[in-house]
Amino acid sequence: MVPRRSDLRSTQWIACLSALLSSVSLIGSEAAEPAVPRFFEMAAQAGLHHIFSAGETFEVGGGVTAFDCDADMDMDLFLAGGVGPAALYINTTVPDDAIRFAEAGDKLALPDGAAANVSGGYALDFDNDGDDDLFVLRFGVNLLLENDGECNFSIANDKVGIPNADENSVAFAASWIADRPDPVLFVGNHRTPESNNSNNEDLNVCAASYSLRFVEVDEPTARRMELITPSYCPLSYLLVDWSGRGQFDLRTANDISIVEGGSSEQLFKVGEALEPFPQSEAWNPPAASGAAITSRDIDGDGRPEIVIAGEGDLRFYVMPEDGDQPAFFEQAEELGVTRLAAPAQVHLVQNWHVEFADFNNDTLSDLFIVRGRRTDQTVTNALDMDVLLLGSDDGKFLNRSRESGLSTNNFGRGAAIADFDRDGCQDIVVVNRDSPVTLFRNLHCDDRDSPGWLDVELAQDGFNTHAIGASVILRAGERAQTQARTIGGGHAGAASGPLHFGLGNNQEAVLRVRWPDGSITEPIVLPANRHAIIKRSDQTIIVNMGEQ
Repeated sequence: MVPRRSDLRSTQWIACLSALLSSVSLIGSEAAEPAVPRFFEMAAQAGLHHIFSAGETFEVGGGVTAFDCDADMDMDLFLAGGVGPAALYINTTVPDDAIRFAEAGDKLALPDGAAANVSGGYALDFDNDGDDDLFVLRFGVNLLLENDGECNFSIANDKVGIPNADENSVAFAASWIADRPDPVLFVGNHRTPESNNSNNEDLNVCAASYSLRFVEVDEPTARRMELITPSYCPLSYLLVDWSGRGQFDLRTANDISIVEGGSSEQLFKVGEALEPFPQSEAWNPPAASGAAITSRDIDGDGRPEIVIAGEGDLRFYVMPEDGDQPAFFEQAEELGVTRLAAPAQVHLVQNWHVEFADFNNDTLSDLFIVRGRRTDQTVTNALDMDVLLLGSDDGKFLNRSRESGLSTNNFGRGAAIADFDRDGCQDIVVVNRDSPVTLFRNLHCDDRDSPGWLDVELAQDGFNTHAIGASVILRAGERAQTQARTIGGGHAGAASGPLHFGLGNNQEAVLRVRWPDGSITEPIVLPANRHAIIKRSDQTIIVNMGEQ
């Protein structure tokens, strides 16, 4: 199917969304119990043998990136190592067999010492050749690693002018602005390097964070750096289309336990320059630390809900339907994502990573939260166990952590969610502090009668080859889902791959794509249980279908 492309404005995208939702019932009067997916921990069996060694330096960080570095449709892994070496694992899984990874750290080709002091990393195609490269976050000089398409990496800092200075980087986001061929990088730094391992309170200050717009070094200006100010030790950045109109702005989660008087969350308007949105009566974030951000439109109104994970309970924000200015209303208690610990123990809980997914493919968004105390890391208890919240028909979330097998006794940090064996169900890899990484295979698709799914991968010619900043609205039966293609979020890492949609019992879905420039496809009908690549080439849309 090759539908024509329509050059429509953001207001027409909202109209398009409304049309798709016109016959959709998003919330039922009686909530049915969601099917609980079961997970099996198999990191050692899969060949994953890696430890994030925090030592006394890495109070924060510990991310993992899931991405396809050799274009074989299998998701590979880059894992932070803390004071130990970072690692690259290539996915060698064969169809209908167990998940397998092969260690390939030599492909990173890092000089002595550069593989250590890594807090995390994110995938992006900075050189627009179609292959995902890596931005490596370090407590030291950050690294931009260029991929040759076969998972062989080389340092490309000099090509784009990455600062040759020690940093304490944990937060990261990237996007392509307007018609420029080069991405804008947003780098968030925690404490100043001088404050590492120091008990001097005067040194416990936040380092400068910045955006970086770069061009080739043979141009008059190699880069333009702009400080992101004020900066309150950010631990997560995410570009969020809060209005639903295609304008992605920078949302931050900050570690205000480090700096008094700071703001727990910020929002910056992204354009030719960064401009902070002022807080208002409609958006007045609480004074609570944040370690990770995720967002997704779970109610079908075209505006994403935003979840912040940090100390204590989650913070769950919704936007009013008619909001033209940022107005985020906290709805965690109404949606059932609070009470993850007894009131007297909330201050002991540290949520590090949070991410939306659909683990049972029932068309409803679920939430996965990685937990682990920041201090007193001697004996784990229930406060350190990871949490699975399943979406239900009434719009609320139900805690099914123990039933799923995800409540493990580890001090977790970052995570990545992806379908590592291409069976149609999303698996999870979790980085743990000073203990082996865990890999949870989702067993839900082992049942031949399990619900359907669809993976949607976006591509386009020219620059921004993976269509960062695009959104996909999909309708399966009576439910609509919207997901955006972004780089950032989570804690020091995230998955970079196809958008995964659960289809329930529906055998097909209809979707439209809003590309980064605002143009929108005509409706595209796709069958269930496929990996679809939707590519914009010149003036046509090409849909390539694969079967997993």
